[in-house]
Amino acid sequence: MKGERVRIFKERIGLEQRSFVGDDVNQIWNHLDSLIRGVAKDMLGITSWKIHDQKEAWWWNEDVQERVKVKQARFKELICCNEQEKFDTKKILYKATKRLAKRAVVEVKDKAYEEMYISLSTNEGANGIYKLTKARERRQRDLGFVIFIKDENARVLVKDDDIKCRWYHYFKQLFNASRISGEEIER
Repeated sequence: MKGERVRIFKERIGLEQRSFVGDDVNQIWNHLDSLIRGVAKDMLGITSWKIHDQKEAWWWNEDVQERVKVKQARFKELICCNEQEKFDTKKILYKATKRLAKRAVVEVKDKAYEEMYISLSTNEGANGIYKLTKARERRQRDLGFVIFIKDENARVLVKDDDIKCRWYHYFKQLFNASRISGEEIER
């Protein structure tokens, strides 16, 4: 929050605050907590904690959004339908709407990428190329993708066979530490 909203926030908290003389510290804390949360909730609203995984949605325009909403509405109608005859009709409508939405997405996406590549080919677009490469590098960083690891002696292992062997010994030691056994597993 900035500017006017900060002032309004402070005023609302000041108006709703009461005197705390003689109250228990826990009561004061709980009251202030509920007061601040309530005012913040009224001023800022509530967000759902759902994560919408729409990668690369920067190129979506109003037409695409509208067609996707219509497709989703048709799908909800299809799922809620109980009668077989209506279900078949709604399924045909849903498939047609789905095709139109896909076509709109492809057309807008192609146009957006074409414009992006044209802008990247200019001198001003050179910084955009660096931003794209950094973003791609960040996406490639993954815990499942290990380029190298270290062995017991802190020596870097780079070869795939050495890395697999290190993982083998690590997990063998990890899972068999509590078990006392004289058997050696042959590899």
